[in-house]
Amino acid sequence: MTWKQQVGGLIGCCIRKHRLLRGLSQDELGQLVDSDRPIVGRVERGVHVPSFDTIALYVAALGIPWCEIGDCIDAAGPPPGFR
Repeated sequence: MTWKQQVGGLIGCCIRKHRLLRGLSQDELGQLVDSDRPIVGRVERGVHVPSFDTIALYVAALGIPWCEIGDCIDAAGPPPGFR
């Protein structure tokens, strides 16, 4: 698994956790971020790593602080070769 895939999976878990805490379906969250259920599902499973702009849409739609996403990225550790 690459570092990007690991980070994507952790971000996806964070998004899923907060979606469920707010009682939203993937369809409902998709509407809030101008996407659809299959894409939301791919993001939550870490199959699709969203761009920074798309992550910002999820953060706003879910009302979560950016530090929640930052904590997910921190959990992955630095990318290989990073000094």
